Amino acid sequence: MGRRLVCAMAAAGLLAAAGLALSAGPARAETAAASQARLTPGPGEWWFASWQVQQTVWPLTQGAGVTVAVIDSGVQASLPDLRGVVLAGGDMTGAGGRGDTDGNISIDGHGTEVAALIAGQGVGNGVLGVAPRAKILPVRIGNSGTDSLLVVADAIRFAVRHGAQVINMSLGSAAASPAGCDPVLQAAVAYALERNVIVVAAAGDRALIDGPVEPASCAGVLAVGGVEPDGSLWRGSTREPYVAVAAPGDHIAFEGRDGLYSTSAWGTSFSSPLVAGAAALIRSRYPHMPWYEVDQRLTGTATPAGRPVPNDGYGYGIVDLARAVNASAYPVRASAPDPVYASFRAWLATPAARALRGQYRPPAQAPDPAAPPAITGRRPAQGGPPQAGMTLEEIVITGVAAVCVFVAVLLLVLGISSRRQAVPRPPRTLRSPRRPRGRHDRRFLAMATSPGPGPASPRPGLATPCPRSGDGWEARAWSFGPEEDKEHGGASGYGPPPGYGPPPPWAGSAHGPPGWR
Repeated sequence: MGRRLVCAMAAAGLLAAAGLALSAGPARAETAAASQARLTPGPGEWWFASWQVQQTVWPLTQGAGVTVAVIDSGVQASLPDLRGVVLAGGDMTGAGGRGDTDGNISIDGHGTEVAALIAGQGVGNGVLGVAPRAKILPVRIGNSGTDSLLVVADAIRFAVRHGAQVINMSLGSAAASPAGCDPVLQAAVAYALERNVIVVAAAGDRALIDGPVEPASCAGVLAVGGVEPDGSLWRGSTREPYVAVAAPGDHIAFEGRDGLYSTSAWGTSFSSPLVAGAAALIRSRYPHMPWYEVDQRLTGTATPAGRPVPNDGYGYGIVDLARAVNASAYPVRASAPDPVYASFRAWLATPAARALRGQYRPPAQAPDPAAPPAITGRRPAQGGPPQAGMTLEEIVITGVAAVCVFVAVLLLVLGISSRRQAVPRPPRTLRSPRRPRGRHDRRFLAMATSPGPGPASPRPGLATPCPRSGDGWEARAWSFGPEEDKEHGGASGYGPPPGYGPPPPWAGSAHGPPGWR
């Protein structure tokens, strides 16, 4: 009896070890048929067909395990489409709260609309996000504007400290130049990048601010322009040298804080979260890929548009999500342009960056306790920061080896003990039929390859209210869209009908070459 019990424990240990090995691949298994069956985009979400999301993207990744911070007006977490998606965030306005209510009433909840495009669940007539297994960390910075640059900067730091791996900022204020960025805001962006967080921002809307905007102009920020369903540049999209890529920005389906669904939105405010969702998909599939390589994949796999490439409208082109999430089929050379990283490295070499070093990088002898673990197991790309430590794969392999050694020692000791105490056993007259191994193995394999739960919710807490400084920084316009007029986005209620047109030419059809997986 004792030997059978120990053998059963040993077998269970071996099965657990095998399960760890099966679940530790570079891609997170997210192909459960039941979960995909209920993820159906609405007829107005034309980018799903253009990006071939259901056919080629979601079989590889749905964003599980990635937290995207939405720095905005708050997120209405009670909506069915966002229930279970929104984590406990923060309110930087000093009003208290966790960011899980949207205070933006004038345009029906800007932060909620942004969050749904990233991780909406598509319940009923609601919006389905491009990364439906990602989590949203809401960081509220105000209802209709920001009082101080410190609010935005502190919101970035709050997001990083509370586990964000991607930050989206669909907001902006007039910048002095295309390369201009207030030092306080730039230091906060650098704080995020040094901790391996991808920072995405709207490029700006010309109807609101005719010129460059920050944070899109800040070094290291992935700035996103907007395009029409046919791939042409949305005429309201800001054209500046800092634009890195373009994404859908007109005829956008959205869901507001009151749960109402519309297809009449426009603005780079919506281009930005779609690319933030794309970054979450890449990071979920390749969790050890540094931020600058994620940005490089987005620019390096984009469909070139406009002349020359890059240009001030499209940047390096329109995001091609099916290529971006599949590094094996669509590799990007290490020597390929990485414009976002190049701008950050150039800023690091400036006297201003050296003067601010203590604000974004902790002292060498006093590591920041809030910083996430360093990305490990990859060579630094293009002179990237040094990376040391054990990778997740190394930890899993070490754990599996330890379990196997433990089981082997137990079996050896048990065998020796059995030979020394050879007690005659009665013959077996009745015996339960042996369970077919294949049946058990298939059930175990299904468990090992099913999507695991997302990361634990960050510890609830409120950020210390930011001091209101008299630095004169007032946002002329902090959000882009959704506006509804004939000049920018069509008449109220406009939306593409079901089956809206053929896939635009920029989508292409060669997303599945031989050997694609």
